Amino acid sequence: MMHARIILSTNEIIVGSADVKSDCLGGRRYDSAIWINNPILVRSGKTFIDKVWNESKPLT
Repeated sequence: MMHARIILSTNEIIVGSADVKSDCLGGRRYDSAIWINNPILVRSGKTFIDKVWNESKPLT
């Protein structure tokens, strides 16, 4: 079980608990995230996302 949000691009990854919506981004609720641009950690994040995706089953 995982409770995190991951936003991944080619060179960056953001990992955190914040929802990407106005109450989390506008200061009414305080969640956290970390922005990473280290190539090794970004590659590791992509590997993790690929593993979760490949092990997932469709919702029915």
